[in-house]
Amino acid sequence: MLEAGFDRTEATAGVETAAGRQDAPPLLSVIFKNQVLEASFRETVLGQGWATEAELDQLVEQAARLAERNDLFGFAVCVQALGWVDA
Repeated sequence: MLEAGFDRTEATAGVETAAGRQDAPPLLSVIFKNQVLEASFRETVLGQGWATEAELDQLVEQAARLAERNDLFGFAVCVQALGWVDA
C-alpha cells in the first residue's frame, strides 16, 4: 500500500467462529449463500456439470437450516487493510 502512494497503513486479521456454537452468528449461512449465488461460482459449477441451476437454488434455500446444525463446524478468516494519504 505504501508503494501505491499511501502515507500510513494499518492491517488487522482475525478468525470468526461461523458455526459450531449455540451463540454463533448466522455468518456461515451468509457466506454459503453468497458463494452459491456468486456469478462466477455458478458459471463454473454449471459449466462443469457438477450441479444444475435447480440444485444450486436448492442449496441456497437450505443454507439457513444447514448453519443451525449443532454438529457443523465452520470459521471465517477476516482481513482488513486501511490506508491514509496525509493532506
